[in-house]
Formats: sequence, C-alpha cells, structure tokens
Amino acid sequence: MALTPTEASGRQPTRSCVACRKTAPKQELVRFVLGPDQTIVMDFHGKLPGRGAWLCPDKQCFELARKRKGFGRAFKTGVVFEAKVAFDRLQEQADQALGQSVGLARKAGRLIVGGDEVERALDRASVQLVLLATDVSERTRRRFETLARVHDVKVAYARTKTAWGETLAKAPCGVLAVTESAFAEKCYRYSRWMASAEDSMLTAKKDVVDE
Repeated sequence: MALTPTEASGRQPTRSCVACRKTAPKQELVRFVLGPDQTIVMDFHGKLPGRGAWLCPDKQCFELARKRKGFGRAFKTGVVFEAKVAFDRLQEQADQALGQSVGLARKAGRLIVGGDEVERALDRASVQLVLLATDVSERTRRRFETLARVHDVKVAYARTKTAWGETLAKAPCGVLAVTESAFAEKCYRYSRWMASAEDSMLTAKKDVVDE
C-alpha cells in the first residue's frame, strides 16, 4: 500500500474536533460515523467505513457537541447525539481495551509488574510507559513521576491497585511498565481516555498508604 504524503513525511495525520474545533493527531481523538439508520456510531478503533467526525475524548466536548449540534453540521443531516451515553460508552470501551492491551503485553513478555522491578527496568532504559494505579500513594506517585522524567518516559494513570491485581491474577499492584512501543502507545491512549472522565486530566488519587 502506498503511503500518503503525510505518512511518508513521518507526520501524524490530524483532525478537528466537531465541538471545540481543536486540531490534534487523529489517534488522540474519538471517531464517529453515521450508521445506516442515521444514528451516530462511535468508531472506537477507527476502522468503520464512511465519513468520520471527530471529538476530543473529554466530557466537555461531548456535551458541547450535543449543544452545538456539531454532528449535524459534520454529517449534514439532523441527528441526535446522546452525549452522556456516548461518553459512558467511551469509558467502558477504553477500560476494556486497556485491559486487553496490558494482557497482550504480558503474554508477549513486554509487561513489568512491581515498583522495584519497574525501577530496575527504567535504569536499564527498557521502559516505554510507566502505568500507575489511580490510588497509589503520593510518595509512590512522586517517585515514579521523577524517575520517568529522568528517563524521558511517559506516565499514565488508570484503574485501582485492586483492579490491576484482578486483571493480572495477582495481589493488588499499583506500578506497571510496558517495554514495547506499540503496546505502550495503546495503553497510554486508553488511559488518557479513561482519565478524561475527570475533566480530561491525568490525576492520581492520593492515598495515605504507601506501596
């Protein structure tokens, strides 16, 4: 398949949010298409056929698209956008996709679990993404944000320690790392989309109990 000029240049293709009109790399935005029954369908993986319209993955833009009838303009037809239903669905799908991506990374030997193990991997420069549970302690949060900054590695927050333990069939765990770039990119994106439920900010919930 021939590359487009944008792909050949190494630049990521961009799209505009139908609500706030912000332009961003399309992988950072959520794609929607118009279904055969003239309803708006979320295209979570960006693979459905047809003309697409895009939204920032935050609650404000979902609601703004409803108020401003952004999809009506994009698709040039009268459509109803259920902002809350769509946003809740985004959170659900992002959580499922994150769990699947972490599981695949683990099967591929590209997942590291546990604070000490992740710190050693950072020192070896083999980490692409640090993934922290939302209820890690303030001390743990600061420790790994500092380490990640030193090693120029992204940090994302998602799920609780208990939830990660259940996903991995382990005791509750709050510190994970992904060592392969493709898995890391997906995990980072899905974590951001989940964090968008709290005003689109990646925030760590503080806990008085340390790791």
